[in-house]
This record gives sequence, C-alpha cells and structure tokens, in this order.
Amino acid sequence: YTNTTISRMELRGILFALRSIKTDIPTTVTIYSDSRYVVDLIRKKGFLWRTKELVCDNFDLVNNIFMELDRHKKLRVKLWWIPGHGKDFNDPLVYGNFIADFLAKYDQQESYIKDSK
Repeated sequence: YTNTTISRMELRGILFALRSIKTDIPTTVTIYSDSRYVVDLIRKKGFLWRTKELVCDNFDLVNNIFMELDRHKKLRVKLWWIPGHGKDFNDPLVYGNFIADFLAKYDQQESYIKDSK
C-alpha cells in the first residue's frame, strides 16, 4: 500500500490475520504488535464499538477488525504489545517484527496498492 500510515498498516495486518482464520473451529490466536496505538485501541475500545460510540482515526479499518472479531464466535484473541526495532534476531518476536517492518516499506516492493483512507 502507498499513501498510507504506519498505524493503518498495523491495523491492516491484524485485519488480514483475522480474516485468514477459520470461523467454525475453536481457536486461540496470539497477535504481537509494536504499535501501542493499535494494541490499546483494540484492547480498550471494543465496548465503544458495540455501543456505536467509537470515534477514532482509521475507523474504517478498526470497524472491520471489530466486525471480524464479532464474526469469529469461537475465537479467543490475545493481543500483546512488544517493543519494536530490537536487535536480538535469535528472538522470534524481534525477528518477526523486523520482517514486518521491512514488508511495510512499500517502496521496496515491486507493486503496491493506493490506500483508500
């Protein structure tokens, strides 16, 4: 994606991950993000979404995440914040975060989609 923000890409990553999970089987998923904004928004604002009182930046993606969570009746999600830009590549979380950051740099990709924000 281009014409986007880091926060939108973090949200989109979570949305795509949730969409890849089957809805008809009990599943526990742990999602790690180095974005406090994203982790706190999803952890603390779900009740506002249910009451239709949620106002936030990137509402389109946040709304889709909560709709996806609502669709997965048998899903248990654990969402954890991790510090970004670690140096210990033997730690799978640090290594995974490095790869995610690299993939988020659209200018290093062969093609990209313009964000519809």
